[in-house]
Amino acid sequence: MLRRLLLLFFAFVSFSFGFSQTPTTQGTNFWVSFMRNGYRSDNSSNDQLTLIVSAKHSCVVTVNSPFTQWSQSAQIDNGITTIIIPDNVGYNSQQAGIADKGLYVSATDTISLFIANDTHNSYDAANVLPIETLGCKYMVQSNKSIDYPSQSHADDNRASFLVIATEDDTQVQITPSCETHDNHPQGVAYTITLQTGQCYHVLNKNPGSANNAEGDFSGTLIESLNNKPIAVFNGNCVTSVAEGSVNEGYDHVFEQAMPVDNWGRRFVVTKTKGPNNLQNDRVKVTALFDNTEVLCDGIQLCPPLAAGQSYAFWMTQNCCYLESNGPVAVYLYNHSHSSSNSFGDPSMVWISPVEQTIQEVIFSTFSSMTGSLTHYVNVVCYTDDMENLRLNGRPVSREYIEGEVPGAPQFSFARVLLTTPGKNSLSCPSGLVAHVYGLGERQGYAYTVGSSAKILTKQLYVNDILSTELLDGYYACQSETVRFRIETNYEPDLVVWDFGDGTPTVQGAEVSHTYAIDGDFLAKVVEEYVVNGTQQSDSMEVVIHVNPQVEVWKTDSTCNSVYVYDGITFPVPFLGDSIVHNDSGCESIYHMNIMEGSSHSFVEYDTACLEYLWLDTLRYASGTYIVVMGVPGGCDSLCILHLTIGKPPENPVRYKTSCSSYYWDDRIVCDTSGTYRLSFTTEDYCEYDSVLYFTRLFEPPFEEILGQSNVAVSTSYWPGKYVYSLDDSTGMNHDDIHWKLLDDPGWEMEIKGFSCVIRTGVMGSATLHVWTTDNELCYKEAFKSINCSGFNVGENGITSIEIYPNPARDEVIIKGEDLESVVLYDVTGRRIRAVPAYHEEIVTVHVNDLSPGLYLVEIQSSKYNITRLVSVMK
Repeated sequence: MLRRLLLLFFAFVSFSFGFSQTPTTQGTNFWVSFMRNGYRSDNSSNDQLTLIVSAKHSCVVTVNSPFTQWSQSAQIDNGITTIIIPDNVGYNSQQAGIADKGLYVSATDTISLFIANDTHNSYDAANVLPIETLGCKYMVQSNKSIDYPSQSHADDNRASFLVIATEDDTQVQITPSCETHDNHPQGVAYTITLQTGQCYHVLNKNPGSANNAEGDFSGTLIESLNNKPIAVFNGNCVTSVAEGSVNEGYDHVFEQAMPVDNWGRRFVVTKTKGPNNLQNDRVKVTALFDNTEVLCDGIQLCPPLAAGQSYAFWMTQNCCYLESNGPVAVYLYNHSHSSSNSFGDPSMVWISPVEQTIQEVIFSTFSSMTGSLTHYVNVVCYTDDMENLRLNGRPVSREYIEGEVPGAPQFSFARVLLTTPGKNSLSCPSGLVAHVYGLGERQGYAYTVGSSAKILTKQLYVNDILSTELLDGYYACQSETVRFRIETNYEPDLVVWDFGDGTPTVQGAEVSHTYAIDGDFLAKVVEEYVVNGTQQSDSMEVVIHVNPQVEVWKTDSTCNSVYVYDGITFPVPFLGDSIVHNDSGCESIYHMNIMEGSSHSFVEYDTACLEYLWLDTLRYASGTYIVVMGVPGGCDSLCILHLTIGKPPENPVRYKTSCSSYYWDDRIVCDTSGTYRLSFTTEDYCEYDSVLYFTRLFEPPFEEILGQSNVAVSTSYWPGKYVYSLDDSTGMNHDDIHWKLLDDPGWEMEIKGFSCVIRTGVMGSATLHVWTTDNELCYKEAFKSINCSGFNVGENGITSIEIYPNPARDEVIIKGEDLESVVLYDVTGRRIRAVPAYHEEIVTVHVNDLSPGLYLVEIQSSKYNITRLVSVMK
């Protein structure tokens, strides 16, 4: 099927497998730390760790140490800023081991980030890669450390590398090319686990000598086993780059390593510019795969290199062109100062492959704490575009343009003296690669100013479009044939494609596939190759969005002359197929059968409550309605409505009070007081909600009156006291309880809420009545008959009580068991005084204020209640 150009908005549709544009060395989020510098001394005023930030637009940059909580922010207004890093948050002083020294740098706009490690007679700098540029596989390069015992920093004259984790639980496998300072042997892989921001920094074990490689980490393989991005820095704690005597200048050198996926095959290397008697630079090439051939200006440079093997040579000409048949890393090592020229010192810089050109970049020069520096930038761009090369917005002076590159005349180079310190910018429409360096008295620095970070070892194309340039994958139509192609910097042994739609896999570097079904599919290619006799593999992915080929079958009629469907106009009548393109740019087939319409009659029977909306007319009464109107299809039709209008009750509110549960309409049980709602329908179809306000009254819980039915009092002197109470007073309000004596013979009654006390002064019979007045529905009452007979005071038979003296003048002592109270009465039954006993065995009652005569003593104990006579005399 034909396919139209997809609409522009597809580039902005979100999908979970989306891709981003090609990353560069500029960004907004970074992880960085500083390697051990053998020239640093504790607490020296010349020791300084520096971050330099260049920005094209105003932004805020924040540096944060996640382990120490140290943080610092700076505002940049279209310029540069310098942030000094304390040693305790960012300097890896250990010769081997893990430290919490990672620094997270974030910016509110795109920046270029550089770092410098500065101390007395030692200086180097590096460009820092943003997080999106980081990878999971690296190969280290360093300079060979030469064992020179008399050198003052001999113990630090070693190669080194630094690994920083960007995520928790990152498993890093390291295969060192020489023995490490923490005793991991050459060629034996070992694994460490790092948390976010943790650093693993290590030096090599043996410093090495001029004729062996024990002191060189070049070729060391570093891999993140669980595919979590890591940052790697490589270099030397201290090294010398001298073409002649090994006793010439030493320095700390470092550079951030590029992931192996960013290694290239074509390089233009330019020599350091300075005084005429400068020593030559050293160029070092490291191969990623076996049988890597390297040409210099078209001539084979060295025998084929094995995976991880390096070759170094001295740069005798101003420029050379390197080309290889597989991915390589190229570093340039600036010279040491010598006895004849103290200008400069070792530094290390990554040479960007010309495949990684960038159109514009902002960079900064560095200033040293211990001396002035002269700054240069070496730039390579296409010869045809050299006239458009701009430095700080102006054409580069012709005195700095040195001509075409030998062996690659399509490129030209310039070595430019930077007269503007601090922030600078470079631009060229067709792209450029460059590195900047500074030279001074016994010191120097160098770093790449920036480049793109395209994956060069492997690239995936869909219909000739690079997959990393597809913002949201590739959009295709159902039944469309899509072409896939990979390009690699090496010769794979096997290439296998899985198109993600369940069809069989296909082999080959370039294949085609037709998606028979629509949907979103993850196409994946796996390349296999051999390194050092070991089978390796790489993979790439791209999302293919397959939009459906729509088929529509439509049968309809209309009285109009045309028929519109999905925005498409068809003549009437129409019978056949129509091919159109839908919004996704894919073809759709409409199978249409459109006929001429005719009039119809429509009869409806309906009911409603209160009102009915029909044909935009509000009707209130029951009845039959007839309307002639146009309906879909374009023909006038007769519409008849038979309508019944109902009405709900005027007051659907109910009130109910009950002593027990209430069953409302057999649908709901009301157990507690509250508001309840139910929906009802009348006979004429009106639905309404009824509200029930329910009040639950609770029946008093008591059943009987507790207390004695037959009581006895003294026949001569003593009125008795008796207590009556309800069997259960739970939940009752005592104010709602009432007591009364029926046929009262003259007894005294004291009411105490849920109980009452009766004192019998005379013998007789009465009925005790109790009732509640909480409400009429839940009224409750109880009765108890009481019969009172008499007995003599001395007839109660209890002899365990002692009362003395009796007669008494001042006090009466009562001795008994577990006494509760003692009450004194006169013979008429009048209460004189009460003495609490508190369950004691002896109670004293004072009588010195009483008139001579007989008195009654009521003694209450937990075991008995008795009355005795006491005589008082004067």
